[in-house]
Amino acid sequence: MADCASIMKGQLSGSGDRVPQGASIDSRTLVPGDLFFALRGEKTDGRRYLREAQARGAAGAVVEGRPPESAPDDFPVILTGDAAEGLRALALAQRRLFRGHVAAITGSTGKTTTKEILSAIFEEMGPVLKTQGNFNNLLGLPLTVLSLNESHRSMVLEMGMSGLGEIDRLASIARPDSGVVTNIGHVHIEKLGSRENIARAKCELFAHLSPEGTLILNESDLKWTRSWLHLAACAVTLAGRTETGSDFWVSCPGKQDRNGLRYCFYMGRQRVLEGRLPMPGRHNGLNALMASLAARGAGMSWTEIGRGLARIRPAGMRFEFMDCPGWGATLIHDAYNANPDSMAAALKTLKEVGEGRLGAVLGDMNELGAYASQAHLETGRLAGRLGLDFLVTVGGLAKGIADGAMEAGMPESRVLTAEDNGEALRRLRKLARPGDWILFKGSRTVHMEDIITAMRSEEG
Repeated sequence: MADCASIMKGQLSGSGDRVPQGASIDSRTLVPGDLFFALRGEKTDGRRYLREAQARGAAGAVVEGRPPESAPDDFPVILTGDAAEGLRALALAQRRLFRGHVAAITGSTGKTTTKEILSAIFEEMGPVLKTQGNFNNLLGLPLTVLSLNESHRSMVLEMGMSGLGEIDRLASIARPDSGVVTNIGHVHIEKLGSRENIARAKCELFAHLSPEGTLILNESDLKWTRSWLHLAACAVTLAGRTETGSDFWVSCPGKQDRNGLRYCFYMGRQRVLEGRLPMPGRHNGLNALMASLAARGAGMSWTEIGRGLARIRPAGMRFEFMDCPGWGATLIHDAYNANPDSMAAALKTLKEVGEGRLGAVLGDMNELGAYASQAHLETGRLAGRLGLDFLVTVGGLAKGIADGAMEAGMPESRVLTAEDNGEALRRLRKLARPGDWILFKGSRTVHMEDIITAMRSEEG
C-alpha cells in the first residue's frame, strides 16, 4: 500500500499493508483484494462506503481529502487530492510493468467487434485481458489495466471518446504497441462539429504508439486521417475492400447466412488467408482484416490468425439472433447502439441473411447534431430501397426514417411510428406475422432491448 500511495503522491493512514490485486470504484461489485477508489460524484460519495468495502475484502481505499469519520481505524486509506487521477496514475505504473503486447482500438463504429476479433486471435498466444462492456473511458480503461495478472500475455483495449483530448489521455495510460482506427464516421459530430474534428480526436492515438509497433487504418478514411500521420513513429498499414490504395484488402465472396460468411485476405493479388468468419455482416470482413493486421504486428503467423478467426463470437446485443416462439419470429438484437453507418450495415445484412418476411424496428440515432435529419432520412431511404416488408420507428428523430422509407416507395400502411417502446410493441403487433425476421436497432438511450424482452416473455 505504501508503494501505491507513493505512485499516487498520496498519504497513507490506517493500519494494514495488503498488496492490492485489482481496483474498483463500486463497493457493491468489488472482489476481495481490490483497492477501492472512493470517488465523489453528483449523486453519491464513495467515502460513505468504506466500511462496506472493507467488509467485502478490499485491500484498502483511496479517498480525496481527509478521511471521513466513518473510516475504520484498521483499514488502510490513501489520502489524495484527486482519486480519479490517482486511479490513472496507478494504472500507468501497472502498464509499465507489463511486457505483453498491447493493442488499442478506436473508431466511430466497429470498435467492440474488432476488439472481440483481435482478442480471439490473441488467445492463440495465451490469456488475453480485454475491455469489458463500456469500460472504454477514463475510468474504465484504468480499471481494466489494473486487473492485469501474471497469466496475461496480451491486452486489447477499446478507446471511446466524446471530445478532443480523451483519446490522448487514454493512450498515454495504455502506451499501445499497435493501434487500429476502424473508421471515421459521424458519431459525436454534435459535440465535435465536423468529421475533421472527429478524425483529429481519433488520431490522438498515433503519437502514443510504440515506434516498433504498427498502425492499422481504413483506406477509405485516409482523406480524414492523412493530416495526422506525421504523429505516428511506427509503420502504417492501410486496409480496405479493394486492391486499389490498400496494402491489404478483403473479399467476402458467396452468400452469407446467420452463421457467417467466407473471407479472403489479399496483399496485392496474393491471397494470404481465407476461411469462414463465424459472424454475419460483410462489414465484419474488414473488421477481421484490421484485427488480423494488428495481430501480424504482434508477430503472429497467418496460420495462427486463421485459427483465432474461426472461433470468434460476436459481442452481445450486436446482430444477435434470438428465437421468439410466442410470435413465431426470428429477432435480430443489434440494439447496443446506432449511427448512420452501423444502421446501413445492419439493414444490408438483414436483407442478405433473412429467410422470411423482413421487418425492422429502428430508433433514434443520437449525437448527430445538424446532420441528424439527413441521417435519419437516408437510413429510411435505404430501408425502402432494400424492400423491407414493414418498418416501425421509435422516437422523434426516427420519424425521419419513416419519412425516408415512404419516400423510397415503402407503402404507408407498412410504416408505423411510435413515441416510445411500449407504443412500438403495440404497433409491431399490427404488422408482424409468424416466420418474420425482425431487426432491432437504435441508440442506447432508446433501450430497444426492452421490446425484445417483452416479446420473448409472451407465450405462444
